[in-house]
Amino acid sequence: MHALLIRLTRTSFKLNKWIRKFRIYAAIRQTFSILFPFVVIGSFFRALNLAIFRPDGFFATVWHIEDWLPYYTQIAKPIAAITTLTINVIALLAVFLVAKYLAHALKDDDHIVGICGLLTLLILNFNFNALSHSLDHQNGSDTLPFNNFGFRDLFFSLLIGILVAYFYHVLAAFSKRHLPHKNIDQSFTTRGIHAIFPVSVLLITFVLLSFGISFTPQHNLSTLFYGLLEIPLSTRNHVTLFLFFITLINTLLGFLGISGPLNFMTQNIANPAGAANLSHALSTKNLFTVPNPVTLHTLYDTYGNFGGSGMTLGLILVILFLIKNHGLRQVAAFSFLPSLVNINDPIMLGIPIIFNPLLLIPYTISPLVSMAIAWLFINVHWMPPAVYAVPGTTPGILLGFLGTNGNYMALLVSILGLFTSAMIYYPFIRIIAQINTHESFAKSKVTTHA
Repeated sequence: MHALLIRLTRTSFKLNKWIRKFRIYAAIRQTFSILFPFVVIGSFFRALNLAIFRPDGFFATVWHIEDWLPYYTQIAKPIAAITTLTINVIALLAVFLVAKYLAHALKDDDHIVGICGLLTLLILNFNFNALSHSLDHQNGSDTLPFNNFGFRDLFFSLLIGILVAYFYHVLAAFSKRHLPHKNIDQSFTTRGIHAIFPVSVLLITFVLLSFGISFTPQHNLSTLFYGLLEIPLSTRNHVTLFLFFITLINTLLGFLGISGPLNFMTQNIANPAGAANLSHALSTKNLFTVPNPVTLHTLYDTYGNFGGSGMTLGLILVILFLIKNHGLRQVAAFSFLPSLVNINDPIMLGIPIIFNPLLLIPYTISPLVSMAIAWLFINVHWMPPAVYAVPGTTPGILLGFLGTNGNYMALLVSILGLFTSAMIYYPFIRIIAQINTHESFAKSKVTTHA
């Protein structure tokens, strides 16, 4: 086992050294580091909003906060505003930053390219169908759906920023070779004049592309893509292999910064299988004999989503208790409170998990293992399945306990699943800690010699 760990560490060091040579990866890492404080703040206020200042939130339900807290509705409004102005516009910030950093690496005008990336994302989400016949009387609030600029669209923003940076680079090179610039004085307007051709071609191209997409039923790129990802869950949510397959797809999409088909706020219980289970439990008071003991709700919702997709609460805990790297411990500390209500945006960007090949295996395997443990206990009748609906912001470790109306074996299985996921993450995050420590030492050594 020790020899295997040493081999894995050496391979990981080589992989990390190789992947960091790519400009795109470096630009994404820089983007994540800049976005991290905004994601932490936005996630904290989002957790407050969903768990406390929504009537169906976990703490709002348990403590009946709306009944005794003065100005409950008024307090919720600024909290929701902070969430909207941070997490819900994170894609706009990301596309600007990744285009800017990549343009800088390509030796182009990084500020102009960053603005082009931002405009391109807006253009591709522009709703041409909302325009009135007269442009003077159009309803501008309907032309840009701002629900397409949140964390779930991070992948699109990064992809668009990368495409814009390289497209601009090609156009700028063409402009320098084939268009005359001899008579332009080197004044403060020069950079703008040189950018007119690549910016014009780039914006016109994406406007035409967006206009073409507007003829589809989805009307914009983000909605079109997520429409293709829609998977009918209600008809197969009691087939065991399908449950594990859809969980794997969900975590793989999360690893890429794409919102998968499974959402922690949408409990998969409002379907025929869930209704049959609930009806049986209410009529017989016996959860062990429900007609559908294995469903998305009884496995994934209840035992595969602690701290968010990928069982990231296990990762946070293993960092806080077993990892000594100061940077990783800070990220875990800032991520802990949101993760208690199953929001994992800070840890996804802070480590990062997104696009990090060293964490692909534990991120995808952890929920599957936890679900497999729960499946075993349910099938041998050591534990009843969770059939009762609970708020999506319920702390992960309590989902099984409350969903079974207080079964202590469900609580023990939850603890076992969380511990197992932490142990799965441990060797991988330990390697990342070693890599980070090595890089910090190398940078300090260079600084000292300089």
